[in-house]
Amino acid sequence: MEKVNQRYSSTLIRWLSTILIAVVAVIAVFVVNPNKVAAQSGPSDYSIAYGRYSPENTVDVIGSILDLNTPETAVEFTTPANGFLYIEDMNHAEASWSANNTNLTVTKDPVDLGYKVSGLTTIPSGTIVMLTAHYRDNSTNSFYFKIEQSVSQVVAASYGFYNSEGLVDGFTSIKPNTSQTAIPLKSPNTGEFYLEDVNDFNGTWSADNTKLQVTKDPRFEGYKVSGLNSLAANTVVKFTIQHSYGSTSDFYFKVEPTTPTHDANVGYGFYGADGSIGGLTNIDPNTNQTPILLTAPNDGRIYLEDMNDSKTTWTSDNSKLSIVKDPRRDGFQISKLTSLTSGTVVKFTAHHSNGQTNDFYFKVTVNSTPGGGSTGGGTGSGTSPNPVTPPANTTPTPGSPTSPVTPPNNPTTPTSPTTTNPETTPSTTGNVTAKGGVVYAVKKIGLYKSPNFKKSQRIAWYPKQKRINRPMFVVTGYARSTNGSFRYKVRDVNHGRKTAGKTGYITVSRNYVAPVYYATLPKNKKITVIAKKGVNAYKSASLTGKIKHYKKNVRLTVKKLVKHNLTTRYQLSNGSFVTANKKLVIQGAY
Repeated sequence: MEKVNQRYSSTLIRWLSTILIAVVAVIAVFVVNPNKVAAQSGPSDYSIAYGRYSPENTVDVIGSILDLNTPETAVEFTTPANGFLYIEDMNHAEASWSANNTNLTVTKDPVDLGYKVSGLTTIPSGTIVMLTAHYRDNSTNSFYFKIEQSVSQVVAASYGFYNSEGLVDGFTSIKPNTSQTAIPLKSPNTGEFYLEDVNDFNGTWSADNTKLQVTKDPRFEGYKVSGLNSLAANTVVKFTIQHSYGSTSDFYFKVEPTTPTHDANVGYGFYGADGSIGGLTNIDPNTNQTPILLTAPNDGRIYLEDMNDSKTTWTSDNSKLSIVKDPRRDGFQISKLTSLTSGTVVKFTAHHSNGQTNDFYFKVTVNSTPGGGSTGGGTGSGTSPNPVTPPANTTPTPGSPTSPVTPPNNPTTPTSPTTTNPETTPSTTGNVTAKGGVVYAVKKIGLYKSPNFKKSQRIAWYPKQKRINRPMFVVTGYARSTNGSFRYKVRDVNHGRKTAGKTGYITVSRNYVAPVYYATLPKNKKITVIAKKGVNAYKSASLTGKIKHYKKNVRLTVKKLVKHNLTTRYQLSNGSFVTANKKLVIQGAY
């Protein structure tokens, strides 16, 4: 009996020891890797297939899982355009599936035996997703996938502003956001800006504000937004892109509209016998108590122009006068001044394109003795400025950034001595940039209201800048000062600066201004990107059909210089086109 009790005790001890070891092992496994325990709780004869859905909504199996995995060994899965994943346990078709990510939806496929996982495009690249199979016996197996978004589905939008050439520059990258994190946006005077999803050119944009117009820009991959100036200050606008792969992204902007302003930059001049116009005399808006004293020329005509707004129209309060658009210039011809009674005060009203108006009063003296030339002056009568109309060969050949031009000869001897001020003694030899071409300042220069560079007429100073920041101007015409100095008439195109849009006169001296666009190929046929944000390569010389982006300091090989309107492009050795703007690229190494 004692031996039996001993055997019984030994057996009981061994049995209890076995149970204890098993319990400890289970606890240890749970503590070390609870996910693995859950994954191993289901059947071991599984065979997991996974795949993508084709455009026809059929399943294309692309892989299988035959061993349980972990987050560290997750299967990499690149999200397709429709954002769906298919999963099936081929040995246990009755298994149902779930996901541990609330952004995902898992539903039974109505045709195949497996399940469809939707919403993959809503999660960031690199996210680990656990998909769990649930079996009839309430056991489970879990499988891990590392989700990678395809390039086309990574939302990388940008916005920019249109420059004077109708191109878009100053791109700023943006990510989807909320109304609480709206992007501050200062509207340009035009009330327009540009939106683009750089990874999905087939997406379409819309706005939640009916005052805005959102239209596809036919020249570029993105959309033009118009009407920003119709909004109240600090309006929050939501722009939504409907991606080509089905999902949407929202971008919020807090818009601060810019009320269009008009800086009066009006001048008047006299017609010569050949129909030319002498130098314009600048005038400011005034009243009938402070009229400009004007002696009517013998032909009864004067010329009025708003040099800041070529679309300005003119009217008068005197029905005896005729006011017509000058067919050769931006301004208007005023005639029949000699029909007025001497001492008549006439009001001329400038109607600017932004809806504003300015009034200019003249007190007209009519010369009762015929003969003599046109007379006039700023605040009193006097000799009119020297007529300046460049002969035919002073207009550069259209399409050439820097066509050789001989400036017109001064028809009279200068009445004032030449000074050493570079602003009043520009070089009048060499190349002159064509009307419509673009120049930039390589040294400090001034912008003036008239060709007579006086301190009181100065609109702005432009200090010397590094190459990539040099101020740019579009050449809109030519003029001479009263002492014969040749000038560019220009418009400031330095977007984002306070002077943007202003017009006036600058020197033509190549010591102070130069063409913005290259006119030659580099000797070694190499250029280097110097723009901070890099440059894009395009399919055509019109810089449409973006192909690739080149970062700063990348060196490129070029084979041809191509003219495009009044600008130039470099054609690369691979056939694509990039800008030849000297602020963005430089010849050779840099």
